[in-house]
Amino acid sequence: MDSDDPEQRIRELERRLADAKGGPRENVPAGNEAGPAPGAWAPQPPNVNPPNYELLRRQMSRRRRLSSMWGIFLVPGILLVAILVFHPYRAEQHSPPATALPGAEPTADLSGALTVGPGGNLTEEPSSATFTVVCDRAELTVAGNGNSAYVAGHCAHLIVRGSRNKVVADNADAIDTDGSANQVIYHGGAPQISVGGTGNIVRKG
Repeated sequence: MDSDDPEQRIRELERRLADAKGGPRENVPAGNEAGPAPGAWAPQPPNVNPPNYELLRRQMSRRRRLSSMWGIFLVPGILLVAILVFHPYRAEQHSPPATALPGAEPTADLSGALTVGPGGNLTEEPSSATFTVVCDRAELTVAGNGNSAYVAGHCAHLIVRGSRNKVVADNADAIDTDGSANQVIYHGGAPQISVGGTGNIVRKG
C-alpha cells in the first residue's frame, strides 16, 4: 500500500493515538458519566446545625410565663375599668349619727321661752346657761361660752358664736358658726351652712 496514501496515514495516526491512550475510548451516555476526576474540587454540602431543642423549650416556657403574667394584670385591670365606667363611685359625706346635746333637749312648755318674731333680731350670749328661744322667721345669734340652747320654730338665720355652745334647732334657712368647739344640730329643712372658726360642727339630726 502506498505510504503517501492520505487515508492510510489517517488510520495509522488513529491507531497510534489509540495505543497511546490504552485503547479506543468507548462512548459513554451522558447520564452514566463518572464523577469528577481525582483531585478536582467538588462543592461541599451546607453546614446545617441540628436544632437546639433545649433552647426552644426554654423560649416556649418563658413565653408562656410572660403570657400568664400579662393575664394576671390585664384581666383585673379590665374589670376595674368596667366597674368604674358602668358603676361610677360617688363619694358621699355621711354625717355622724345624731345625738342629743345634753341640756338642749326641746321642752313641751314654751310659755316662758324667749320669742323673736318675723324680721326680728335677737342675740343671747350668757355663760353656762340653758335656755329656749322661739324663732319665727327671724335672725337669732347664740354667743357666750358653754351654753345649751333649744331653738323652736323656723329661723331665717341662726348664728352660733363663742365657744363650747350646744344648740338644737327645729328649722333654719341659714346656719353660720364662728368661734370654737360649737355644736349645732338642726332637725329639718335644707339650710345654707357656713362653718367658720375652729372645731365647729353643724349636722342634721
